[in-house]
Amino acid sequence: MSPTAGEVVPTGATDHGTVLGHATNAQPPTNGDKTKPRVDETVAHPIPNEGESSKDKGKLQTMNERFQFDPDEPKPKKKRKKNNNFMKRGPTALLKNRGTGFEDFFCDPPMTPEEAEEEKNDIYPPHRDFVDRLEECLQRYRGRRRMDSSRTVLFDKYLALGGIDTSPRMFQGVKSLDVNGATNSDIRDMTAGDVIHRGSANSRYYHPSEPEKWDVDFSGVVAGYFSERIFKLAGTDLAVIKTAADVVENFLNYVLHHDVCPEYADDVHKAKAICQESVEQITRCFRVTWEAPGDFSIACAALFDHGKRKVFDPDATSVQYNMPVEQAQRVFYASVAVHNFLFQKLRGTPLGSIEVVDEVKQAFEVVEIGEPDEKQTQAYLGVKNAKGETGKIEPCGKLTLQPIDIEDGYDKGSVSGPAPGIGEKEEFVMDWAVLQHMTVGMKLRLVICILNIDFKFIKAFTDVRPRYYTFLPQELMLNYKEPVPNEREAPSVAHPDVGVEDNADAKMDE
Repeated sequence: MSPTAGEVVPTGATDHGTVLGHATNAQPPTNGDKTKPRVDETVAHPIPNEGESSKDKGKLQTMNERFQFDPDEPKPKKKRKKNNNFMKRGPTALLKNRGTGFEDFFCDPPMTPEEAEEEKNDIYPPHRDFVDRLEECLQRYRGRRRMDSSRTVLFDKYLALGGIDTSPRMFQGVKSLDVNGATNSDIRDMTAGDVIHRGSANSRYYHPSEPEKWDVDFSGVVAGYFSERIFKLAGTDLAVIKTAADVVENFLNYVLHHDVCPEYADDVHKAKAICQESVEQITRCFRVTWEAPGDFSIACAALFDHGKRKVFDPDATSVQYNMPVEQAQRVFYASVAVHNFLFQKLRGTPLGSIEVVDEVKQAFEVVEIGEPDEKQTQAYLGVKNAKGETGKIEPCGKLTLQPIDIEDGYDKGSVSGPAPGIGEKEEFVMDWAVLQHMTVGMKLRLVICILNIDFKFIKAFTDVRPRYYTFLPQELMLNYKEPVPNEREAPSVAHPDVGVEDNADAKMDE
């Protein structure tokens, strides 16, 4: 059946020949097919029959012109808007196709002789004040890196801990600045968010005019950042901690690469070393906390504490765990047989007469870690449990600690020195599953049980800190605000109603 004049038939829908090279001998459409032609597709036009009128031919020609398609006609190109942000970031800005600046094995591209001469003689000369050099370095570093929101927060907190104001400038946008005749460097200085105060009354930030209150210490700030502040930002998320370490190390590499402060180069290298070991040290602290206190400590608590104090199983936090006495005896006697110093203290003493006489809390530093040798390990593994199975007793090593005072911002009063009953050095038996994650210099807060035979065991770990642990005083200034003078009289015992009426009136006004 031939189509009616003036209709547009879908491609391949007629048995007549088609225009623009479409296939012929196709099946006709069914009644339900209502395919509409699209402008961006090649549309087939039917060849009119000889018996059709000129009026119908005119209608068909009009439809053909409406849906005519020329494949050789080029499509118009869209104009791209020019992005001038790259030029605004200064002559050393990082191109977008060069990444973010935090990729693995990234290094800053070489500078031209003119740029190197400018940095050496104008920007970072040794005779220029250190504060000016560091401030210029921070502003140029941000222009050389593209930080996402997470990296920006981590880097800002690091700078704020070091006494640098990174708070955003309120009501000082670019539109309100007079940039007529200003260079790219001048615009960067006017819009920079990293400011080193010079004579400001805010004591949260570094004051170059008060050297007795502040020290330039790159390694100390990094150690304090990865000792206290990072846990307030990341908690136990190792991925965030690793990102923070990469950001800080990336900045320190920039400082060394551009020779910003050669007088502090050794200290910057120490700070880099702390960044490189921070993730490993924090991971070890988490592992010690997870594995502690170990089977030996649980066995001692079960034997000598007589059930007065409960020990929690780390694998079942909601269920109290008490090691059976028979199993506790096997664990304890295995350690007595392996460690000679423990055997000498318990020699000739009945096990039933040993008990806990005191319990103290003390901070320690790891001095030495004694790994069990092959012979001692085999002796532990050869002990059978209640079911007659071997290899179920964890090997134990020896841990040597010295008492210290860990600064944490709390006022401890006039009390100093170790707790009663704690000597200058203490030796403890500890499961190797716990000791293998420790390092010399690691800081521990422990609960120590003292027995009536001059023997002590570790009952619990309350805190584990890395070996570079440093507490900075500015941690206490995190949310500090300068006091504002208030002329209103405060309530007192003699005048308790002073200020009450003013507060009531203010509430009524609200």
